[in-house]
Amino acid sequence: MLAAVFRRGELGIEELPTPQPGPGQVRVKVRYASICGSDLFLVSSGRLKDGTILGHEMSGEVEEVGEGVEGLFPSQGVIVRPIGCGRCPPCRRGQENLCPKRLAIGLGELPGAFGQYLVVPKGMIIPIPPGLDLALAALAEPMATALHAIRLSQISPGDRVVVIGAGGIGLCCVAVLRALGIEHILVSEPAPGRRQRALALGAQLAIDPAEENLAEACADWCKGKEVSAVIECAGKAETVDQALKLVSPGGKVALVGLAKGTLQWAPALAMLKELKIQGSFANTQRECRQCLDMMASGKIQPREMVEREVSLWELPEVFRSLMATPGDGKILVRVAQD
Repeated sequence: MLAAVFRRGELGIEELPTPQPGPGQVRVKVRYASICGSDLFLVSSGRLKDGTILGHEMSGEVEEVGEGVEGLFPSQGVIVRPIGCGRCPPCRRGQENLCPKRLAIGLGELPGAFGQYLVVPKGMIIPIPPGLDLALAALAEPMATALHAIRLSQISPGDRVVVIGAGGIGLCCVAVLRALGIEHILVSEPAPGRRQRALALGAQLAIDPAEENLAEACADWCKGKEVSAVIECAGKAETVDQALKLVSPGGKVALVGLAKGTLQWAPALAMLKELKIQGSFANTQRECRQCLDMMASGKIQPREMVEREVSLWELPEVFRSLMATPGDGKILVRVAQD
């Protein structure tokens, strides 16, 4: 099989043996994989092991099942998502995303979706609803990450929500907010292409924070009402601080972007405003299933997120380009083609 393999600081296309499923395992032919910001971060981090195959946002088809696997059939559309140990306290609470033994593809434990075939335990397989385009199904994982943050933060219809940062997760937040009936959405994003995609996905307003004062823009947008929730997706210390100052008393702040710096903040601000500050990490299989269903029913309209499709052969050059200049939307990789 062909795969994009990380070696000596960069990706290259290699021919590797096609993996064979053992008992309780499933071999999946990967049809599409989406490039995540965390993939780019791992390549640039200097901590990725040689031989790693990245890619965790994906869709494909069941090709072969191992002994003891039931309920799946050849050519069935599926996605592959992490599983927990099933025994620890987070798993027993239904929070397998917090399991210390969480097993995931493309992050080191198992090869990822930038290879034409995957072999995974049956528990990692989630069927795709009939009729859902496989290319769009690859976006269920980031959609579920957005759903997870919105649910944890208890954002609901009637809230006025500011989304800071319209990268992949920020755009997913806009799409899921609209699917959940939240109409009042303002996006703060410096890249014009991303602002246009946010508007196409249902944001009421998208501003360039380099050209407009966000607090003033929000005051004008609210027309005497309040910003009751902020979803921070930029992952910067300064935008986290901005979110805490922007939200109204009693409001909600969801921290979704991975801020790499140290935030200097006054706890009194959160105390005196009685803010609900919610960290959010990844998603659960249940949320992935919910997003697949919402996409299949048309409640989530993800097409506007897609910037373009590329072949697996193009992936190394696309990575080099994205690490120099971030894209405007999601890039889908056509992995295994007949």
